[in-house]
Amino acid sequence: MVGDLDDFPFKNHRGRMQAIAPVENVDLRYANGWPHVKQVNAVAEFEGPGMYIEGTVGETAGATVDKVTAQHW
Repeated sequence: MVGDLDDFPFKNHRGRMQAIAPVENVDLRYANGWPHVKQVNAVAEFEGPGMYIEGTVGETAGATVDKVTAQHW
């Protein structure tokens, strides 16, 4: 991270935040009523106000998910 934290998330381009976080074999309970997600392996990349996640899910609601992505910019 470079810049004054008062300017975070740096939409004014007065700084930059970047983080890359690998996760392995994580179990996730997102919300009540949603299926339990098991064996998540992914890489989460955060830059400024945005994020991009790509990975796999070992099992959720009886299904295996070969590829999952999520993003917010």
